[in-house]
This record gives sequence, structure tokens and C-alpha cells, in this order.
Amino acid sequence: MAIDAYSPCPGGTGKKIKFCCNDLLGELQKIDRMLEGKQFLACLNHVESLLKKNPDRACLLATKSLLLGLTEQPEAAQQAIRDFFEKHPENPIALADAASLAVEHADGRTAMRLLQRALAASGEGVEMRVYAAMGDVAEALAVEGEVMAALPLLHAQIQLQPNDPHPKELAIEIQQSRVPVLLKDQRWMPDAPDNAPWKPRYDDAVDVVKRLQWSVCEERLTKLAAEMPGEPIVWRGLATVRGWLADNEGAVEALQRYASLDVPLDDAVEAEALSRMLMEDPLGDREDIFALTFSVNDVEQLQTALALSRKIEMVQIDPASLSESDEPPPRAIYQVRDQAAPEISGEFRLEDLPRDLGIAMLFGRQTDREARLEISEVFADDLARVQSVLAEAAGKYLGDELDRRQVAQVSRTRALGSPRRRLPENADAAVAREAIRKYLDSALLEQWPRLPLGCLGGKTPEEAARLDEYRIKVHAAVMVVESWFESFDVNRLREHLGLPAPEAIDLGQNEPETIPIGRWHRLMVEKLADDQLLKLFRVASVYNAVRAIEHLGNAIIERPSLQGNPEKLRAYSVLALAGGATDRGLEYIDRGRKEAEAMGQSSAPWDLQELQFRFARMEGEETSRLLTHLESQHGREPGVREALLQFLIQIGAVGPDGQLRTRPQEGAAAEGAPAAREVEPEPGKLWTPESQRPAGEKAKIWMPGMD
Repeated sequence: MAIDAYSPCPGGTGKKIKFCCNDLLGELQKIDRMLEGKQFLACLNHVESLLKKNPDRACLLATKSLLLGLTEQPEAAQQAIRDFFEKHPENPIALADAASLAVEHADGRTAMRLLQRALAASGEGVEMRVYAAMGDVAEALAVEGEVMAALPLLHAQIQLQPNDPHPKELAIEIQQSRVPVLLKDQRWMPDAPDNAPWKPRYDDAVDVVKRLQWSVCEERLTKLAAEMPGEPIVWRGLATVRGWLADNEGAVEALQRYASLDVPLDDAVEAEALSRMLMEDPLGDREDIFALTFSVNDVEQLQTALALSRKIEMVQIDPASLSESDEPPPRAIYQVRDQAAPEISGEFRLEDLPRDLGIAMLFGRQTDREARLEISEVFADDLARVQSVLAEAAGKYLGDELDRRQVAQVSRTRALGSPRRRLPENADAAVAREAIRKYLDSALLEQWPRLPLGCLGGKTPEEAARLDEYRIKVHAAVMVVESWFESFDVNRLREHLGLPAPEAIDLGQNEPETIPIGRWHRLMVEKLADDQLLKLFRVASVYNAVRAIEHLGNAIIERPSLQGNPEKLRAYSVLALAGGATDRGLEYIDRGRKEAEAMGQSSAPWDLQELQFRFARMEGEETSRLLTHLESQHGREPGVREALLQFLIQIGAVGPDGQLRTRPQEGAAAEGAPAAREVEPEPGKLWTPESQRPAGEKAKIWMPGMD
């Protein structure tokens, strides 16, 4: 619609053109027509000529920065934004553009502060440029891991523009991620008791939240908390809004103050756990990871010596793929381990297998550098062991340590879940999975309880669990572990530490929204009506709350009154996805398949889901069987061929052009040997292992990385 004197000023002044820039009305109408006609360069030239006569006009400055972006002049656009912001520091469009500019410099927290100023300056409405900046800031915060701040922004965008798919898609992506539910489930501000004398002031602070003025809410609640330091609700509300503002330090302070007050144990533990999750070092158990550089006395002799070591194994990877810019690639790449690989057949323990100590890259002499051996991914606790293994293997051919740099840090607790062990090449996949499960049990039930943690004042969980003053902190530490290791039954850990398991929850007459999603796995499902159970399961699925999904989903599939209900079939599929490619996950798929067939439905969706699981489990024969079955029995059903082709492309067996990618035959690398040909699928027919297998040969599928 064409602009007129009563249209809002395009410069974000909050006034009508008639009362702001009426003298430029004709020019603004001309600019509007040029924008409508996408004459961006001509329009930019016109705006710049007008700015020479009117250098400080917000409408022209705002239009210039917009046009520079549309004409793909990023550096000039950034300077225009800075000029606009310098001249109009309280203008919502200038502030919004400055927020988007901060995003480009990977500074989500600064961007959020600028965006809050833009929203506060916007008054009742929200300019489209401010709305766009909300999306920019939300995406940046999501990338930076600031989920508590990103989700509320996206939900605000959804409220403002329900038909815009982008905030919905990103919100779903975050909610479906493996981010702990405590960080994702920030849906409300707590209400003040009706009889509280400070309720009017609290309500006044919270009321501005609906206008997205979170910084204003934070300022008011901070003042109220200073005057009412013993009121838990004030601190909980303050923690929430600080989380929305990406003020993690402030949120941690408020959460821990809340947890220290007289509140129910569940609330205190969740607040303490959430505060830990907002820290860079949640449990106070970080270990440094180093990169080491050694001089080399004789490259050829060192390479020979390393090849003879049973503790050092050459990695089969093209060294050129690891070179940076014009730097020569390493001559060889090695995996350094703490022991030689033992002879193993049948079952084994992970603890008995070689442990990875680091990745070593051998570089020859360069124009400006001497030959060197660089070792990365070395944990602080392994430094002495790495030096010992290298000295034993390399002897006099390896020189002195030239450099030692700390390159990262890792939680010792999380490292327990990544054993860094070399599995036997001939290990049965099922045996390997069982060995990993037993190792994780041992790590979390035996090793972790004896690990000193900074969050417990340097005490171990076993020590702290016996002291009343650490009760909440120990429970919170266990909850953090629970969020990191979803497949582990954390109640076994609680039992080991002598901690009571959380009690079951009777929803009663309460609405589900009054119970945090993180507690839904404790609900008394037998007291839930069918519609309640299904509703809760759908919400848990949206938030990918794995424990709630398992608890509620199993109640659905076992409830006789839901027999034949399509939601029951969906529950099987969601349960399988939540459990991953485990035996339990395959059991859910099989039960869902049988239910679907009993209802007269195709089993193809279940076969496709099982196909993904079998491939993830590296079960080649089962993967090949399912491919052949789907092609022969379901190939004509809608979407099946497309899904199969996408799967084959995904695993690298078929290229995007539909051509089969084959690996070279063993021993076929001799000079003059013909290159492995690409097999072209028959027109209109999807390639499967069956289509290229000689008669009588056993079905199998090659998976990338298998030799």
C-alpha cells in the first residue's frame, strides 16, 4: 500500500510522516515506488543524494542501510548501520540493525542487549526490522548454546507473525535437540501469592514481559529482590528473566539464592541443577587437553620406529586432507595408545583394551621449520604416559618437547562416558555394545562416586552424600549426570550414594502445565485419563524429553483402552527413536510393525525405521536384507523408493546422481589395474545390493568405512 502523510515514518521514529518528515513526503513516496519495483541501485543513489542535504534524517539513514544490504555491499552496510546508530542511539531500527550487526561478529549477548533496547523503544508495535533482528539474535544465541534465551525470542516471533515458518522451524529444532529439558522448559514466570504485600510490584514487573521488555522486568525484579531477599518467587522470576536475557551469571546467582531458601526439595534441586547447566564447568571437574610438539632427529628412522611399535598405529587417512592452506601435509598420522592390542575372542571388558592417548602427525622438514611430531587430544592426566610411550617407541630419533599448549577442556564426568578404547577388529557388534554398557555402569557407579567435584567443594559424591549441608548439591550433581547419560538408570546411582529416589507424582486436579516436563517421568500414569496421557506424551515428544517419553509411551502401548488408536502406533515409533538403535528400540519397531499389520496398514515405515537402526548398529546382513525386502515388497508404495534412495545417498553407497559407489577390490590397487567402475542403475529402478549380486552369492552390503 502506498505511503501517505499519515503512514508511520520508515525511519522508526514512532511518529506519522506528517509530524516527522513531512518535507520529504514526496521523496519518500518515490523511494517507496522504487523499492516496490526492486530498483535498488537507483534507489540507493537517490537516497545518498538526499542525505547530502539531510545528513541526519532517520528515514534516509534507515533506508540506506537497508539498500546496502539488498545490493550486497556488506562493509558499506555495516558502516551505514554504525552511522545510523551513532546519530540515533535510541531509534528502534538503528538499535535492531546494530543487534544484527553484533550477530555477524558472533556476539549474541551484546546483540540481545541491543535488541532489548530496540524493543523498549518500539512502544506498542514492533517494526519489521526489529522483528527480523529478533530472528537474527535468536539464531545466534541458539548457535552459541544459549537455549534459555533463544527459545523465548522464537516463541515471541511466533506470536507476532504466526504465518512465518522460520521461527517455528528453529524452535522445533532446538526443542528436539538433546539439550537438557531443564534448559528448554522455561515456559512461564511464577505467580505471586494473592496475599503477598509485594504482589503489586511483582505483577508490575512481570507485566512488561508481554511487551517483550525483559530488561525492564529484570531491573524491577532486581530492586524487589534487594528489598525482599527472602522471597523465593522473586528470585525464581528473576532467574527466569535473566536466562531469557542470556545473562547466565545473573541467572546462576538468582537460582542458587532461590535454592538456598525454604522451598520444596524438587524445586531447590532443579534450580541448583539448572544453575550448574548454565556454567561452563557444571560439576567443577574440568581437565585440560593439550597439544604437544616434539623435535625430530631423523624423520626416516622415526617413521620406521613408529611403524614397529605395537602401541602406535598408523591411521588410514589421506594426510593431505588435514593440511591447512599452503602448508605441506603431514607425512603420516598415528594413533598413540597406552598398550598393545591383546588377543581377544568372544566377550571382553573395555577396561582391558588399549586406551587412546592422542593423535600424532609427523611432519618432515620445511623451508621455515624443522621436522616435528605434533600430538593432539592429550588429556592432562595422560601427559606422562604419552611421553613414556613415545620414548619407548621412538628412542633417540625423537628430540625434545618444543611446545605444550592447552587447547581445550573437558569434564572428567563426561569423559567417563567416552572410554577412548580401541575395539577389537573382529568384535561382534552385540558383544561390543554389551561391553560398552558394562563399562558405563562401572564408570558411573564405581568411578564417578569417588571423583572430587568442585561443585561439592572438592568432595567426592560419596563423601558429600553423607553431609546434610550438601544434600541439595549432591542431588543436583546427579541430575546433571542424568541429563548427560540418558540411557543410564540414574536411580541406581542414587541408591549407591544412599540418596532417596524422587517420589511419584499424582497430577490430581492440577493442569499438566503446573508440573515441569522434567518431572513427567514420575507421574502416576495409572491415574491419568486417556486424553491426558496422550496430550502429555505429545508435549514430551515435542521437547524430546526422553525419560518422560519412555514413561508415558510405555503406558500408552500397554493400555487396553487405546488398542487400535493411531496414537498408539505413533508411540511405538517415538519410543524407538528415543531409545536409539538398541535392542529395546528394535523391539518397539517390531511391536509397532505387528500392530500396523493387524490394523491393515503397510509395514514399510517400520521397515525403513529398522533399516536406519540396523545400519547404525553396523549389521550388514540385516541392512542388506531390509533393503532387498523394501525394494521387492514395498517398492511400488508411495515414497518408499525415494526413502530408500535417500538412505543410500546418506550412507554414501550411492551418489546424489543415483550412481553406485563401489570400493576397490582388495588387492586391486596394483599398477595397471582397472579402476572400479560405477554401476549405473537400470532406468526407473532403484539400486539395491540384490540388483548387482551374482546368482548364489550371499546377500551383503558394503558400508563406508568397512574393510
